[in-house]
Amino acid sequence: MKIKAIAGLCKKAKTIVLHYDEEKEVQWLGDGYASYPLLNLPWLVEENIFAMFDVPEDKQSKFDISSKPITALFDSTTKTESAIESCKISIIAHDCELLPLQTSLGLVFINAAYLKPVSDMELLDFYERIMEDGKIIIAVKCGLFLVGLIKPYDIIREGFIEGLENLTAQCKTALHNQTTPSDEMED
Repeated sequence: MKIKAIAGLCKKAKTIVLHYDEEKEVQWLGDGYASYPLLNLPWLVEENIFAMFDVPEDKQSKFDISSKPITALFDSTTKTESAIESCKISIIAHDCELLPLQTSLGLVFINAAYLKPVSDMELLDFYERIMEDGKIIIAVKCGLFLVGLIKPYDIIREGFIEGLENLTAQCKTALHNQTTPSDEMED
């Protein structure tokens, strides 16, 4: 787990959300869009989070910081969890790299930046979890261990779909018009 990457996400969003379970001595940290377990770290509170993130005292007031109890969403597995596949492509939109994931409710996208805190781990798997409100959250696991929870990026709109359809049509045209080197040699 790359703590500096988590800090970078929180600093960019100017938001720090700390989830905790004092009884189990477990904490998760994120920016409100993704959350990651804090392993082998001292118990965090507002003051030492800012120190750990190297946020000067005069800039701390610009952050929205909150603490919330851990819910069942943070369990290693849930009843609503099922494995999903990535589409093996990415799209750059809104100044970020978006990874499409195939879920039971259709395609969702996650911001690739939210995988940076777990980029030192191999063989990451994605799972969809259906929340009580019917929305999906993406659970990222390394083996059996839950290493992150990521909310899908809200980009799917009519204009976005039209842009993808146009891109697909242009790809089909390019494929149809492709000539192979052997075709050119026969002319």
